[in-house]
Amino acid sequence: MRDIVGLYMHPPDHALVLCVDEKSQIQALDRTQPLLPMRAETMTAILNDDPPAISQIVQTIPPGLQRVLHHCLEKNPEQRFHSASDLAFALEALSDSGTSTIVATTQGSRSRWVWAAVAGGAVGLAAILIAWWRIPPAVPVVESVMQLTDDGESKHGPLVSDGTRLYFNKGQPHNWKIAQVSLTGGPTALIETTFADPDIAGLAHDGSALLAYGGFNFSVPLWMIPLPAGEAHRIGSYEVEWADIFPDGRIAFTQTIKASYPNPEYSGGSSLFIADKDGLNPLKLISTPDYIFAINVSPDGQRILLGEYRFDTNLSLLREVAPDGTGLREILKFGKNDCCYVWSSDGKYLLYSSGNGKQSDIWALPSGGMLSRRSKEPIRLTNGPMSFREPYPSRDGKQIFAIGTKERAQLVRYDLNSHQFLPFLGGISATDTTFSRDGKWVVYRSYPDRSLWRSRSDGSERLQLTSPPMDAGYPWISPDGTKVTFTSNNQVFLIDMNGGQPQRIIEKGVAVYWSPDGNALVFQSPDGVSIFDLHTGKASPVPGAQHNWVSFWVTQDTLVGGTAAPNGQIKALTFDFKTQKWTDLFTAPLENGIITPDNKYLYFTTGGAEPKLERFRFADRQIETITSLKDFRQLRSGYTRINAAPDGSPVFTRDTSTQEIYALNVRWP
Repeated sequence: MRDIVGLYMHPPDHALVLCVDEKSQIQALDRTQPLLPMRAETMTAILNDDPPAISQIVQTIPPGLQRVLHHCLEKNPEQRFHSASDLAFALEALSDSGTSTIVATTQGSRSRWVWAAVAGGAVGLAAILIAWWRIPPAVPVVESVMQLTDDGESKHGPLVSDGTRLYFNKGQPHNWKIAQVSLTGGPTALIETTFADPDIAGLAHDGSALLAYGGFNFSVPLWMIPLPAGEAHRIGSYEVEWADIFPDGRIAFTQTIKASYPNPEYSGGSSLFIADKDGLNPLKLISTPDYIFAINVSPDGQRILLGEYRFDTNLSLLREVAPDGTGLREILKFGKNDCCYVWSSDGKYLLYSSGNGKQSDIWALPSGGMLSRRSKEPIRLTNGPMSFREPYPSRDGKQIFAIGTKERAQLVRYDLNSHQFLPFLGGISATDTTFSRDGKWVVYRSYPDRSLWRSRSDGSERLQLTSPPMDAGYPWISPDGTKVTFTSNNQVFLIDMNGGQPQRIIEKGVAVYWSPDGNALVFQSPDGVSIFDLHTGKASPVPGAQHNWVSFWVTQDTLVGGTAAPNGQIKALTFDFKTQKWTDLFTAPLENGIITPDNKYLYFTTGGAEPKLERFRFADRQIETITSLKDFRQLRSGYTRINAAPDGSPVFTRDTSTQEIYALNVRWP
């Protein structure tokens, strides 16, 4: 039988209250009627308010018994009696101390009945509270899904809504447009702007204007776009990385100190500012050595979410701070594939998307309040088969808008003779192809699960080299064709071409490339470009390459790399190991590059409104345009993935995913 904490009878109605200890089920019985449901306001009072002193209800209760009853009513379970024997011992001690003297008179006898009733009621309420606390709390549930758009174009957030229409970005990087759609679904319409590449940052609380970034760059100006129509105007005279709007119209934004795009690792940290609604009088709230990569203002304007990346520990954190710069605290550590934290409309949940490389789903994390002790685990709102990302709550809180994606890609090569993109390796869904020196073997990264596979160039003898959750990328086959290097989580690994356990060889590094003799690797490290000696296992920085990135070996004595230049440009350079000097080659809005197998050319892509595939010839240092990429649909990661086939033709990955916006109808607890 379970341990019974107490059995009491209330004289007026002969009710029995049976209380079982907190390790078992708790029951309350009435000999005449079932226990009535507890009113909501009563339960709220039990949970939030301290009980009145027992002496205020019955003045004749001895002090010792008062202490026992208050002990039963402690809100923290650890401070209550843990078993029936503990309570019995306490009551027995009271009896031994002479509390029975209260029954010496008729008044004492009456007090004894009151004592029993109060004790029973108090312990009963405590028991009911424990039982209720153990009941799993209600959770939000997606009851239905409605598709809002159907144009087949690439889309990205943040999504914002004024309660009637939904605003979002669509198109390709360097050619983004702001679009809108009714919350009931239907055709999309563009919002014209006088500046290029508008990118939504936020929406005024009254729906009168959109806050937008101007341009595709690391640091950009802010613009205000009147709704439903009107000419956009720039706010403030500064450039920002991230921004959002307070309910009262003030602007929150961040700036990165000493930014060195595209290598924010070398920045001196980020600062958070608040400015007037016209962008004037910016006030710095906080500065951090970390890189702030996202901000979001809470619906009540009392908190600001900060997504931060720490370079020293390679961790991403979600923190919050008050609008006056106080109360900075860590909320959680970002998961590897977590993205886009925003508050629900009532501020009780944090909404975000998270996945495993193959699929992304929408999650809700309780942000505090009465149930925070019980509801620390995130709640999954969607579970495939479609991937959902970038959630945004509706104004009334009944819906969550999100971008739904069926991810797929196609491997193609650009035929230099026919001037066409043709399916390559059967048009498999893959990126990052690398070929053995003899062209007989290929290693590629499957998309979207980001696993490495090896096969012969005709597709036969396929073998999976890595599996999720490892996010493997940037693979390269060694010159002798026996090994493959790749990066994962900013670390460099080595694996045999025939499979096996990956071996970590470099703790901090990306963008690794083999030397022609196969004895060394060049990679991007926190110190810039470095060389890793495979025989000694030691790395050494390349002189003068502290701010350089992604380098390739052209010959055993020559590297080609790049570094940031003004106005979003990249300067390509060569390094001569004999002279230990870097020499400028050319400057362009370079995004991606690869050396051809014969080491004669550097293929590279450029961005902007007119993206192109170009080729630099080492022999005479001339650049020629191969083709326009304006109509080539890039992956949503933001750049075309370029490699080179054994015959020297450039290889790309075409995005064939479908992306539409959906409304998730949610039932909240």
